[in-house]
Amino acid sequence: MWVFVDYDPAGLLIAAGLPRLAGIIAAEPARLVRDLAHALPERYQDQFPKTTAALDASGNEQVRALRTLSAAMYGL
Repeated sequence: MWVFVDYDPAGLLIAAGLPRLAGIIAAEPARLVRDLAHALPERYQDQFPKTTAALDASGNEQVRALRTLSAAMYGL
């Protein structure tokens, strides 16, 4: 299954929990960086500690890559 979720930790956690995840529909990294610059950092920073362990343990490389990219944007 392909999904389109928010790139915040909660959205990535939803994707990571899908048993038949084939991929995440996402823009190229440069576009994601531009979009994340206009996101809500408070929401991201609130979700980050609650989801870090699960996202780090995800078997999906794309989930981990998007989590790393978005975390770097916020210095986490």
